[in-house]
Amino acid sequence: MAWITDIMNSEDIRHRLQRLQKRARLYEQLKQTEGLDDEQSEVYLGDLKEIARLRRVIRAETDTLYFMYEYFSDDRNPENDQNLIPAGTSIAKAPDFHRQLCNENRQQDALNFYLTGGERSNLLYSIM
Repeated sequence: MAWITDIMNSEDIRHRLQRLQKRARLYEQLKQTEGLDDEQSEVYLGDLKEIARLRRVIRAETDTLYFMYEYFSDDRNPENDQNLIPAGTSIAKAPDFHRQLCNENRQQDALNFYLTGGERSNLLYSIM
């Protein structure tokens, strides 16, 4: 779930994104053929901003590492005085351990390994 203007579940967010993308395509066509007046331009730019925000929300629902950097880093969320990730630290510089821990497929593989009789590891303890 995410807070947009009201609480929206994942399905509602995806539907809203699709509607906004469709409207943005129509505004783009109108912009190319006739141009946009001030009101249309304002709506179009607002839609583009919301599309970008909804895409971030959708990605953050399934990508833990992205979520951490998007919402807890000084670079991506400078308004938060208590960020965990300092400025200048990018996802590309994330330690391999974080990549391993946050990889959803790896989490499922580790859980399946344990459930079929494998030994617990530090990584497995951290995701269970």
